[in-house]
Amino acid sequence: MANTFSPLPIDDFLSRMKTAPAFDVRTPAEYIHGHIPGAHNLPLFTDEERAVIGTAYTRESRAVAIRKGLSFIGPRMGTMIESVDRIANGSKEVLVHCWRGGMRSESVAWLLSFAGYTVFTLEGGYKTFRHWMIDSFAMVKYIIILGGRTGAGKTKMLHALADAGEQVLDLEAAASHKGSVFGAIGEAPQPTQEHFENLIGMALRSFDADRTVWVEDESPKVGKLHIPKPLWTMMETAPVVYLDVSSETRVRNLIPEYVRVEKSELTGYLEKIRERLGGENTAHAIDAVTRGDYADAVGVVLRYYDKTYDYCLSRRTEASIIKVPAGEGDTALLVKRLLDARVKVQRKERA
Repeated sequence: MANTFSPLPIDDFLSRMKTAPAFDVRTPAEYIHGHIPGAHNLPLFTDEERAVIGTAYTRESRAVAIRKGLSFIGPRMGTMIESVDRIANGSKEVLVHCWRGGMRSESVAWLLSFAGYTVFTLEGGYKTFRHWMIDSFAMVKYIIILGGRTGAGKTKMLHALADAGEQVLDLEAAASHKGSVFGAIGEAPQPTQEHFENLIGMALRSFDADRTVWVEDESPKVGKLHIPKPLWTMMETAPVVYLDVSSETRVRNLIPEYVRVEKSELTGYLEKIRERLGGENTAHAIDAVTRGDYADAVGVVLRYYDKTYDYCLSRRTEASIIKVPAGEGDTALLVKRLLDARVKVQRKERA
């Protein structure tokens, strides 16, 4: 006898995702545009098929559209079940959603229930998730900005803080970009704006709202993606714990990033900032790259980035900045100093 399927509110649906696989049955294009992190795409229709069905619904009738849909689905029902079997890997409970919790998710839920699965759908579908996720941007109470000039090793220290049990929001990881004009080096293509927001929202929802969240100092955009406005507003006024790192150390930190790419690609990045770097400095940096003197090239670029960063930092109040000397590579000691700085910030905020 086939199992039944039941709709779940968003919190229950996401909670069950910890133990059961979730399937997004929208088209591949819808999924790529934005999806619930962790959900697998199990499209009921291709992008082209959905367009055909939509046209039939508009120009002919609902009944005609349904028949066209059934003609597309029928031949691949078995393949869909096989895909679920492979991903479920023995689990007999699965989750399914579409855009609004309508016919697409109900159709797939019906199919999977007849295949022996206990199926739960999402009330309101992905649209409900988006509303839930957008609400998360204003949920954080306490933020500390981990600051420092380019090459200070902020991302490395964020990871070290996470390993120490701190709550860390890694915007650059979510954006697949390191923030600067060189930030795409070694990264996967950036997600869409919508999915970037989804990744941020899910991370924020996983945090304890009464504990501090560490966020790396960023501009309003990370690559082509915008930090959600409510979060950016908090970041603008949040206290800064500033990693004070020598220029020599920062150059050493950045050289490995530069040597990962072809010289021609690197000079292309330099050309992108010619106007800001200046013609003479750009020519100097390109010549240094050509000669393989990456330390010289990085030094030229850092002079530009340091001016820009120092200007942005100067717009904050001096009282909101705590400088932490980085020393020379002792990560454990630096984590301790950062945690001590966090305690100082908390005393001020909660006094």
